[in-house]
Amino acid sequence: MNCLSPYALAFPLARSFVGVEDKEIENVMGSLANLKFVTLKAVDVANAALYLASDKARHISGHNLLIDGDFSILNPSFKMFQYPPES
Repeated sequence: MNCLSPYALAFPLARSFVGVEDKEIENVMGSLANLKFVTLKAVDVANAALYLASDKARHISGHNLLIDGDFSILNPSFKMFQYPPES
């Protein structure tokens, strides 16, 4: 069994939860993203799901595919966990 873990994505549930339109969600999340000028869309998540369901991924198992443009790896707020702490 595999898992898809996308970065913030503008879709109906997100719109109703935060109370703003798609473009505003995309602008805010894009400003925090590591990959500038690349906006995560639902089709990107769908393509990842199709890949994992395809024969090309037949030996991929137990994988959590991060679709976050490196956000979980290079998130600047994670610097608080560095040792020794920067002054």
